[in-house]
Amino acid sequence: MGFTNNIKISADGNRNTTLGAGLKEFARNFVYREALTDGVAIDEAEEMVSVDSTIDTAAAETWDLLSGGAGDHDCPGLTGDVTFTSIQAIIIKNSSVVVGEILTLGDLSANAFDACFGGLDLGQVEIPPGGCAALINPAAAGWTVDATHKFLQLAAAAGSAVAYEMLIIGRVN
Repeated sequence: MGFTNNIKISADGNRNTTLGAGLKEFARNFVYREALTDGVAIDEAEEMVSVDSTIDTAAAETWDLLSGGAGDHDCPGLTGDVTFTSIQAIIIKNSSVVVGEILTLGDLSANAFDACFGGLDLGQVEIPPGGCAALINPAAAGWTVDATHKFLQLAAAAGSAVAYEMLIIGRVN
């Protein structure tokens, strides 16, 4: 069995303006790459979960990263539910294009997966319509998942249902 996942985030920008008698141009290319291969060391992971779902208006969904049946959803993998021991990446895209349909990542309940927020139960990231959040930790330990840090919550703002895509990459050993 093997695992590979190449994460790439890039942006190419160009800005020009007339400055005095000449044209001033500024160009910037930003690229972030992370290649994760099979294993438990730095730059390694073992499993991924891909979700394409919709949250009802003003509702929340809780993903149980230990797949113990305690959340709204366990983590569906290729060969069954995935029980993560650490997380190396969470990437979430708000598929909505309607103003006000905000998706919020973060859990305020007990046993929240809050390591990516510095261990703060109140940590949240708002993802606006068409927006994306990428939290990546290629360190050997990643972000720990255990019985007291296992629930990942996504919530939709009031107004209407919010469609999203999510990729969770981590370790199971």
